[in-house]
Amino acid sequence: MYTIVKTKEEADACAWGFHSPKQDLPTEIFYKFNELGEDQVRIAVEWTGLCQSDVHQATSDWVDNTYPLVPGHEILGTCVAVGSKVTNFKVGDKVGWGVFAHHCGKCETCMEGNHELCL
Repeated sequence: MYTIVKTKEEADACAWGFHSPKQDLPTEIFYKFNELGEDQVRIAVEWTGLCQSDVHQATSDWVDNTYPLVPGHEILGTCVAVGSKVTNFKVGDKVGWGVFAHHCGKCETCMEGNHELCL
């Protein structure tokens, strides 16, 4: 999906994040995108929600995380690229991504509203 690079000049994108759990304030992290997969979309993030769980992630309070780490798990933005097999989004669409992902939406657990427990 991406490679972390050292300078802004070699980057496709920049995000604010953490390089260690002891870092007090976020710093810039630069990314170079890999080739977009045929079933993927690329989103230019324009807004993200941060909550207390993101603070725990940034500081590795719950588990030892891999760094660099960019907190935020609810985003809104604009679709800037789509893979060849994507049919439900097009470039320019306003899109969002929530905390729950990769659940089927059809099993008993999902139907009860417990998407986070979906196998």
